[in-house]
Amino acid sequence: TAGEAERQALTALYQAFAAGVLGLSEEQLLATPAPDEWSMAEVLEHVAEHDRKFDEYHRLGLGHYVEHGLEHALQLWRLRLSVLPSGSEGSRSRT
Repeated sequence: TAGEAERQALTALYQAFAAGVLGLSEEQLLATPAPDEWSMAEVLEHVAEHDRKFDEYHRLGLGHYVEHGLEHALQLWRLRLSVLPSGSEGSRSRT
């Protein structure tokens, strides 16, 4: 059903965020790759703010809400790669 698909999409989003920060230190969560970029903590804060308001969900629907969440999950995972030491689990060479 549509309700089940929506529940699964939201569950997958939250799992992606949780896995993205698993095992990271506070220092890593607060690190920014550049002065004008967000840290992982700021990304999570932004998502949590949207979750509290449900503003986008009410205005634009669940599809947009999930798409927005996916964009931020990808942003968080890119940031994770930037804070992991070279050669550690989950890092990749950039050639």
